Amino acid sequence: MKTIQLSPPIATTTPNQFKIDLPATAGRGGFVVDTVRPGLQLAVADYQLDESSVFDYQFPEVTCGFGFCLEGVAESRIDCVGKEFYIKSGGSAFFSLEERTSGTDRVARGRMLRVSLLMNTNSLANIIGEGDDDFVATSIVQKQSCQIADVITPAMKVALYQILNCPYSGLIRQLFLEGKTMELLAYKLEQLRTNRPPDSDTHFLRSADIERVRHAANLLTCDLENPPDLTQLALSVGMSRSKLHRCFCQIYAQSPAEYLRNHRLQTAMLLLQEGQINVTEAAYSVGYASLSHFAKVFNSRYGVMPGELLKHSISVKNSSTVL
Repeated sequence: MKTIQLSPPIATTTPNQFKIDLPATAGRGGFVVDTVRPGLQLAVADYQLDESSVFDYQFPEVTCGFGFCLEGVAESRIDCVGKEFYIKSGGSAFFSLEERTSGTDRVARGRMLRVSLLMNTNSLANIIGEGDDDFVATSIVQKQSCQIADVITPAMKVALYQILNCPYSGLIRQLFLEGKTMELLAYKLEQLRTNRPPDSDTHFLRSADIERVRHAANLLTCDLENPPDLTQLALSVGMSRSKLHRCFCQIYAQSPAEYLRNHRLQTAMLLLQEGQINVTEAAYSVGYASLSHFAKVFNSRYGVMPGELLKHSISVKNSSTVL
């Protein structure tokens, strides 16, 4: 497994933002980090690995944060936490570190899309408040290292995609990202307070099975108009239907059918945001024959009708052109 050495951060033309690109020999994409307010950073990891790889990293200070994985799979270990945990599509987590420490991510080949909110402990303590007696506040005040896994809720997912597809620039972008980041933080804190899950996800799939499932996901989405059914997919990757379905759900936290639907909707959203095609063309290009059904599921997923999103995208483009 290849170990990737990341280049130093590079400031971008966007204020309060830096990026780290993957080496060309490892894949494409990288990391973009925005400081949305003092003590709070929004980090987006969006990259495509040509082969399974290892990332070594250092936390520069005592840190806590919240992670959200929208695509990909990895095994991660933070030294002061003391055990490995599983990062997979559909999963979210809270972590608190009692000391400056290091960590390692073993990331499977393919695309990884993660969003993280990184804070120093004082910043989160100020947000939570001294009178809060829940386990998040306790872990911060008593400087306890912990990692608690859960899922991405529908409300979190909407906020995440709004962050990833922010249409603004300059001061408006900064205000938008700060607002959406605080909204996401609120959803996660409420989830942690009301539904702390048992730490039971300790089963790791064999690397060969992970690779087969990743291959199945690629096959499933390479032709959105004519995707294979589950039987064809299982035969193509050398697994039984039941095992493929079970392993797929474990890695992506959704069934193959749900994964395909979500990929179709995400692709359609990106097409509409580009403003180059109409709603009918976007729906047909991702495999929807019924426009009414497409509009219904799109609105359910993103909270906006596809036609409204297209109008907004065109309006933003026209405004940018005038400026």
